[in-house]
Amino acid sequence: MEFSVTLDGEPDASGTLPAEDAARILALLVEAGIYLMAALVGPRVVTTGPTLGLSAVEAQRLVLTASSAAAPAVEALLHARDERVDPAVARAVLDVAEGIGVGQRYTAITFATQTDQVRIDAAALRDLRRLALTAGERSAPAVLPATLDPDTFHRELSIAELAERQGVGPLDDPSVLFDVEASDEERDAFMAAIAELD
Repeated sequence: MEFSVTLDGEPDASGTLPAEDAARILALLVEAGIYLMAALVGPRVVTTGPTLGLSAVEAQRLVLTASSAAAPAVEALLHARDERVDPAVARAVLDVAEGIGVGQRYTAITFATQTDQVRIDAAALRDLRRLALTAGERSAPAVLPATLDPDTFHRELSIAELAERQGVGPLDDPSVLFDVEASDEERDAFMAAIAELD
């Protein structure tokens, strides 16, 4: 299931979503998904979260793909402004919106699929907060919280760190290099030039 998350407002001069905020949204959505999945199936400990994939980042909009197991949680988010919204949904949406800074850094957050969308702004936050507070702990499922650090998603690595992480090392035998578009003469000339370096 594909859905998008759009933030209104410009937290920086570039008008694009900072990488830290994209990572924070992903982490918050995973935590909200775990909470909602537990609420949807009843009180019990949930140890795995919904699977979300980041398809694209377009200015202030993230395009995400949710696994079929996560689809009910996404559907629940889309109904956060319904008249009879479940308090667990209100709490999850409130956590995501407040966690990313709606009402402070951003004016609103919108969750959307091709057929539905819900926009959460300051007025919606007040309503959701009131609903979540009146529900109290009655609707809170026992959930093992996801502890994702946004720095996990965005960190500058050195060339050496990247090479180690990807299992890349120095090339011992240049003859294993192959360019499908190079002619035999070009390959021979390249290997001769390499041999001169040794």
